[in-house]
Amino acid sequence: MRELHIDNVTEEIKQRVSASIVNEVLPPIEDAVNKFSTIIQA
Repeated sequence: MRELHIDNVTEEIKQRVSASIVNEVLPPIEDAVNKFSTIIQA
């Protein structure tokens, strides 16, 4: 029973880490892509 609980905690941590990475890393990348697209279109 204990291993199952550890698996759940591990999965939750992975999801939280993934969410924080997405929230911190993606916005600057999107900004860069948007600026790049604007430069190309100009």
